[in-house]
Amino acid sequence: PKTRITKIVKILQNFDGIMLMSVEPGKEGQKFILHTYKKIKELRKNNKKIIIQIDGGINYKNSKKIIESGANILSIGSYISSSKNPKERYKKIIEKISQN
Repeated sequence: PKTRITKIVKILQNFDGIMLMSVEPGKEGQKFILHTYKKIKELRKNNKKIIIQIDGGINYKNSKKIIESGANILSIGSYISSSKNPKERYKKIIEKISQN
């Protein structure tokens, strides 16, 4: 999360995809780091084709905005796995990000 996009822009063309950590690595259940939205937009602006995966702190409330910022893949862990009904939470997220 602390790596600046400017450090990697020059090498983006060498990759098909990139994963951004949106929490500090190592502990489940952390809050999404808000400046990740800006990082996603910067990446997308610099490379329209690259696949952007986001990992950490993703939930129902922020999932749509993450996709709208330019992410392609959401790695959602504890929001779903810690639920009493993981299937229902999964369906709810899919419905949210699919809304127009």
